[in-house]
Amino acid sequence: MPVVPRGGAQFAQLVTSQSLAMVSSVQKQCSLGFDLSAIGCLQDTGKIFFSKQWGFRLNTLPDLVQMSERLPVFEVDFQTGDRRGIPAMQCFKLKALRSGVVHAVVSSWEVWSDEAKTHKITTHPEDTKDPGWGFARDMQWGQGLQLIEDFDLAQQGERSAAPKPFQVTEGEELLLTVRMSMPCRQTFQQRSAGA
Repeated sequence: MPVVPRGGAQFAQLVTSQSLAMVSSVQKQCSLGFDLSAIGCLQDTGKIFFSKQWGFRLNTLPDLVQMSERLPVFEVDFQTGDRRGIPAMQCFKLKALRSGVVHAVVSSWEVWSDEAKTHKITTHPEDTKDPGWGFARDMQWGQGLQLIEDFDLAQQGERSAAPKPFQVTEGEELLLTVRMSMPCRQTFQQRSAGA
């Protein structure tokens, strides 16, 4: 594969995992009788972080379940593209694959060396699970995670309230909003809500 790939794409997918929920908040069964519920208001649902920052690999969570299809949020041709060609904001419609709570949006990417996209490297969790190089790839790049809350319920609550679970129903149409940082478009923020 060339040093500079031909192109690449960023992807997003909604997931659920009780293990992920336990890593990102204080669970009642772990509080040893203390009321730690107020700590939930510190949960950051506005920023993307890498799974490696929390010291785990997504593909090792035994209960990680895809709640939506993975969708490309932008694609870049590294030969002719320019970051200014990436829209500052985009909205994507997707459907809930099953009923339950969406805990996070997972961001992963793939790059390719040829126009036909036959030779690729990806950071999709299932692609880094078993190969010998998967661990190294996860530790180098990992996947981006953004914790999710119910945006509409959050708007109704107090600013210091803990995030409200984002409950979806199988087949429900959802809206994923992706906002890129300005002016460089180097980071992005995602928001998911019922359509």
